Amino acid sequence: MRFALGRQTCSLRRVRAEGANERADSGAVPGKKQGSRAQIAKVALTVLLAAEFGLLDVAVRFDAYRVLPSLWLDALGSFVLWLFLLVIVRGKVARGGLLFVHSFAFLLALGCARYYNVPLDAQMAEAARRAWGDIRPIVARSFPVFLLAVFALTALLTWAIGEGPKLSARVKKLVPLLAIPLGVVGSPPVLASPDVRLVTATLAMMKKEPPRVRVGGADLPPLASRRARLPNVLVVLSESLRADEICTVHGGPECKTFERVDALLPSRVSFTEARSAASYTAVSLSALVTGRTQEGPRDPLLTAPNVFDVVRSVRKGDSRPYVVYAASQIESVFESKDARAQVDLFFSAETLLGKPLDDIDEALMENDLDGKLADRLETEIPKLPEPFFLFVHLVATHAPYFEDPSDTPFKPASHVVTFGNLGPLRNAYKNSIHSQDARLARIVKAFIAKSGDAPRVTLFTSDHAEAFGEKGAIHHGQNLYDEQIHVPFFVDDQNDALSAEEHARLVARSSRSVTHFDFLPTLAGIYGVEDTLGLRPHAAHFVGRNLLAPELLALAAVAITNCTGMFPCPVNTWGMLGEDHKLVMQAWDGEWRCVALGPLEHEVVPWDAACMGLLEASRGVYAKKPNGVLNK
Repeated sequence: MRFALGRQTCSLRRVRAEGANERADSGAVPGKKQGSRAQIAKVALTVLLAAEFGLLDVAVRFDAYRVLPSLWLDALGSFVLWLFLLVIVRGKVARGGLLFVHSFAFLLALGCARYYNVPLDAQMAEAARRAWGDIRPIVARSFPVFLLAVFALTALLTWAIGEGPKLSARVKKLVPLLAIPLGVVGSPPVLASPDVRLVTATLAMMKKEPPRVRVGGADLPPLASRRARLPNVLVVLSESLRADEICTVHGGPECKTFERVDALLPSRVSFTEARSAASYTAVSLSALVTGRTQEGPRDPLLTAPNVFDVVRSVRKGDSRPYVVYAASQIESVFESKDARAQVDLFFSAETLLGKPLDDIDEALMENDLDGKLADRLETEIPKLPEPFFLFVHLVATHAPYFEDPSDTPFKPASHVVTFGNLGPLRNAYKNSIHSQDARLARIVKAFIAKSGDAPRVTLFTSDHAEAFGEKGAIHHGQNLYDEQIHVPFFVDDQNDALSAEEHARLVARSSRSVTHFDFLPTLAGIYGVEDTLGLRPHAAHFVGRNLLAPELLALAAVAITNCTGMFPCPVNTWGMLGEDHKLVMQAWDGEWRCVALGPLEHEVVPWDAACMGLLEASRGVYAKKPNGVLNK
C-alpha cells in the first residue's frame, strides 16, 4: 500500500515536471525568436551606421568612384573602422560619447554635402577660416538647430541599438587588422572618405592664419589718350545678379526689378551673353580688374596692374582721371590688394558705418548700406574734379538680401534658405534688386548731372549670378554653371564719349559671348590708350578683348575657376569657357562635362568639335582635374 502510494506520488511529480517543462518549452520558443530578431536588428543598424560615411561619399561623387578605384577602398576602410568601434566600445558613457561623435560628424558631413555637394574637408575648412566673416552668421543661425538634431539622433541610436551586437573575441581582433591595410592602400586624406576628411578639416581649422601681406598699386608709365576729351566714367559692380533678372531691352516686361535705372539709361547696349570668371566675389573681382585668368600662382595675380593702376596712368596733356572707389562692400573683398593705395578717394562699408567690420551679412541686414552709399555719393559726386573715374561697388543684392520694408512688390517673400522655400526666397532676392535699383538711380542721376554736356560712359555688371535650386545649389560658389556666372553687362555712352563707329560695333556685338576679362581691355579702349607703348607689356597678359575694336575675334578658350592662389576655395571647381561652349568639372565628377551655352544651357553628349577643342586647351592650363586625376 505504502509502495503503491509512493509510485503514484512519483508518477504525479513526473507528470507535473513534464508539464512544467512543456510550459517552459512552449514559452521559450517565442522568447528566443524575439531575442534573435532584436539581435538581427541591432546588427543591421550597426552595419548601417558603420557604412554611413562611405554610402554618403558614394552618393555624392559616384562619377569619381568610377574612375578612382582607390575610393572604394576608402569607403570599405571607413566601414571596417566604424564597425570595430561600434562593437568594441562598451559602457553607457563611452558608447553615448561614440554615438554623439558619429552623429555630429555625419550630420555635419551631410549638411556640407547638401549645400556644396562635397563633405567638409581641409580645403573647405581653410576657405571658411579665411572667409570667417561671411561664414560666422550662417553658422550662428544654423548651429542651435544642428546641435538639437545631433542630440536627437544620438538619443534615437542609443535607444535603438543599446550595447549593440556581440562579436567573438576572434572577430574583434580581425576587424582592426582589416582596417589597417585598407588605410595604407587607400587615397590620400584630401580624397578620402568623409570621416577622414572631417579629421583633416578639424586640424586645418586649428592652424594659425599667417598674416597677409597687402600690396599697393603698380606703377605704369603715362598712357597718352587718343581721345579728344577724356570722358567721365561710372563703373557699377553689383552682387549676385542673374542675367534673367535685369532687363536687357528698354521698357521690357522683365524691367520691373530695374525700372528706374532702365528709364535713366534707355539707349544702353546690353550684352545678353555675358559671363563672369567665377562664382565668388573675390575671384570674379580680381578677374574683372586685372583682365587675367585666376588659376595661376599668387604673386603674379597680386602684383599685376589693375583697373585703378591703368586709369590713374591715363593722360590727356597734363590731365588725368580722378580715381574713386566707393563701396558698400567691406574693404577686405580685395583680398591682399590695398585698394586705398591705388585711388584718390576711397570709402567702403567700414567708412559708411564708422566702424570695422568682419562680415557683410549682419551689417547688410541691419543697415541700408546701398542707401548710405547713395547718400554719400550724392554729396561727393558734385565735388569731384573732372574728368573722373568712379568705381561703385554695391552689395544689397548679396544674400541675405536687403529689402526696403516700405517697397516690396514681390510677395510672398522670405529669407529662410531651404529647398522648400525657393519661391519666397527668390521674391526676397527680387525685392533686394528693386531696392538697389532705387539707390543706384540716385547715383546715376548725380553722375549725369555732374557730367552735364561732358562725354560720359556707364558700365554695369555683377560679380557673379545666383542659384535658386538649379543643380541642387542655393546662392553661389558651388559651381560654374550659368545660373551662377551668367550676369548682366551693359555699356551706355553719351556726348561723343565714343565714336559712332564704336557705338555701332557694341550694338552689333550685343549677342556675342563676352566675359569679365573683356572689361579692362574695353575700358582701355574707352580711354583711348589700348595701343599705347606703356600698356603693351601688361596688355599681353590680358585674355579678354576690346569690345570697341574694329574686329572682334571669337572668344578663345579661357580658364574660369573658383580657386586661386589668393582665394582658397572650399570646393575644387574650374573649367574652360569658349564662344558657345564651356567645359566644367567639380571634385565629385569623374570627367569633364561639356555644356552648350545659350538660353537653355545643356550638356553635350556625345561631344562635338568645340568640346574637344576646349578639352585640349584645358590640358595646357590644368595639370590635374578637380578630382585629383591627371588631366590627360
